[in-house]
Amino acid sequence: MTDAQTTSARYTLFFTGRGRPAWDMALRFASADREAREQYEWATEIVGRDLIALTTHRDPRVHSRVEVQTVGHPLAAAIALDYARRHGLPEPAAVGGLSLGEMMVAYATGALDFETMMRLACERGRVQGELAAKLPRGGTGLLIGSGADGARDLCDEVSDLGAIQLAGILAPDVFLVSGFEPALSEAAWLAREMGWRWIPQPSEAPWHTDAIQPAREAFEACFATHPVSAPKIPFISASREEPVTDEAGVREVIGQSITGYFDVPAIMERLQQFAPGRVTVRLTPRGSLGRPDIVPPGTVMLNVPGDLPEVLAAIEAVDAGDAAVGSPVRW
Repeated sequence: MTDAQTTSARYTLFFTGRGRPAWDMALRFASADREAREQYEWATEIVGRDLIALTTHRDPRVHSRVEVQTVGHPLAAAIALDYARRHGLPEPAAVGGLSLGEMMVAYATGALDFETMMRLACERGRVQGELAAKLPRGGTGLLIGSGADGARDLCDEVSDLGAIQLAGILAPDVFLVSGFEPALSEAAWLAREMGWRWIPQPSEAPWHTDAIQPAREAFEACFATHPVSAPKIPFISASREEPVTDEAGVREVIGQSITGYFDVPAIMERLQQFAPGRVTVRLTPRGSLGRPDIVPPGTVMLNVPGDLPEVLAAIEAVDAGDAAVGSPVRW
C-alpha cells in the first residue's frame, strides 16, 4: 500500500452475499427512526410495494426466493448502514464484500445511489430467478473441515454425475460447493464418509458456477444503462487484488460477482491492509455467513439497531488501545 492509500480510519466494513437473511431486518431499522422509515417507503416506490412486502414475509419459503432475497438483502443492509451513519458511525477505511454484497459495497462507497442499487438488485434477482427455473435441479452446500484441495478433489470425484465445483472459500476450512444433482447429493454423502461436515444450503441453482453465465450477461446488459460513479472509499472486491477505483471497474466487478469464485479470508486480509489491527464491522442480514465458525475474531455484527452501541464501543475501544477488541482479523 502506498501512503496515499492508507488511512487512519478506525474500522473496515464488510458485506456478505445473499445467504439466508432475516425477514425482519429492514423492518427493525424502519421502526427505529423516521428517516429509516422514509427510506423503506422510498424502496417500495422504486421496485413496487408487493415485492418489498415479500422481503418481510414470515414464511421462509417466500422470503428465501432468489428474486425476493436479492432485493431484501440490499434494502436491509442499506437502511442499516444509513441508520448507523446518522447515529455516529464514522466512515470506514475501506469496504469489501462478496457476491451480492459487492452491490452494497458500491452503495457504501458512493459508486451507486440508493435508487440505482435497488433497481439493479431487482433486475439481478429477476434474471437469476428466470435462469434458475430453466436449469436442471441443483444447489449448494457448505463443506466444513476439509482444505481447498480436498474440496476440489471431492468435486472431481463426483463430476461424472453432473457439473459441480468449488464456488468459494468462506473461512479457512469452510467451503461453498455448487453443482447439479445427483453430483451434489453424492458429494454430501462422500464428504460425510471422509469425516467432513456437509450442511445443505437451500438454493434454486448452483450459484457461482459457469452455469449462471447467462444471468450475468443479461444483468450486465441492464447495468450498462444505469449510472455509476467512481468509489469515494476504497472498494475491495472478491475478484481483484487491488481496490476498484473507477466506474469501469465497478461495472466489471459487480458483473463478475454473479458467477465469480470468491475467497473471504483473502478479502479480509486486503481490508486489514487499510486499517491494520482494527475492528471489522460485518453488516448483513443474519444467515450462514453469520455462523460463529465463519465470523473471524475482531468482527462486530450490525444486524439490528440494538447492535449499534456495541459496534461504536468496539471502534472506540480500538482507539483506546484495547488489544482484545482491536486485534488483527485472523482466524
